[in-house]
Amino acid sequence: MSQGSRPVCLIFSADPAFHDAVGAALSGLDARLERGNDAGAALSTLSVWPIRCLIVDLAHAEDWPMVVAKLRRSPDIQSAPVLFVADSEQAVDDLLAAPPEGHWDLMRQPLHARWLCAKVGHLICTELRVARSAAQSEAQLAMIDALPAQVCVVDAQGNILMGNRAW
Repeated sequence: MSQGSRPVCLIFSADPAFHDAVGAALSGLDARLERGNDAGAALSTLSVWPIRCLIVDLAHAEDWPMVVAKLRRSPDIQSAPVLFVADSEQAVDDLLAAPPEGHWDLMRQPLHARWLCAKVGHLICTELRVARSAAQSEAQLAMIDALPAQVCVVDAQGNILMGNRAW
């Protein structure tokens, strides 16, 4: 992939050692890693790069899940998967008590580099497949809509799901 098309992972943590550990673990992944030490840094990164995955350290800031919930309201990050990394049973319990919206996963510390890399790689691939599928569906609907003849899309029960402009 070219430098511009590499998927971007945003790492939320107040701990520089966590950023370094995640960066080292994901060095084999063809992804750009952006660091967010606070919500302001996260928002500025969103305006520059399309985020494909979030990695959130639950150890050093209790409000990261709330920041992620707020960021989910942004169309740019709404569907991006989130990997929460917990350092204690209490962090796991707190997260599971009020699970976040959308696609997310959970890991415990200490980080296992190959496991983290495989998990993040899978989350990115899944998100890219979903985005590609949505784009293909939109393109197909646009083609159907542009046809001059009357066309309708029907489900298995015979219900009309969509008709093109010629209708």
